[in-house]
Amino acid sequence: PQSKIDGACYWLNKDSPVIVLSLRYGRLDSFWHTLFHELAHVAHGDGKDHEVVDQDLQFTNDGLTPAEEAATRFAVKTLIAPEDLDGFINRVGPMYSLRTIQGFASRVGVHPAIVIGQLAYRREIPWSRFGARLPNVREYVTSTALTDGWGHAVPAISMKGTT
Repeated sequence: PQSKIDGACYWLNKDSPVIVLSLRYGRLDSFWHTLFHELAHVAHGDGKDHEVVDQDLQFTNDGLTPAEEAATRFAVKTLIAPEDLDGFINRVGPMYSLRTIQGFASRVGVHPAIVIGQLAYRREIPWSRFGARLPNVREYVTSTALTDGWGHAVPAISMKGTT
């Protein structure tokens, strides 16, 4: 619970990547950002020789390696096209309201939490401003996972009688 790890990427072999998400924040925006960040590591083959462990992805890019910077750029631009977000910021900022955020989110086809996360990531708004609008997805993700990482595992499924 006190770790500052958001995600990790490693390879079982040259063809089998593994992505681990800690769900440290459990928020929808953090989940998608971390997942796309780790998918970028897989796409670039990062971690084939050593594990890639990501810490504090939400708060700072200071001192990141080129691979980390590239993975973060991929996650950010995959979630919302930079030109769309730049246009929104130029038109609306700093007078953001829930209504304008919801309208923009609808136009670009993402959940408003993604927009809120991107604005906070760019320091356009404080994380706390729309914090109540950042839904927690931890229970939804872990309810379908083999384990939640905190000692709660899904019961073994019997494969007896299946083909």
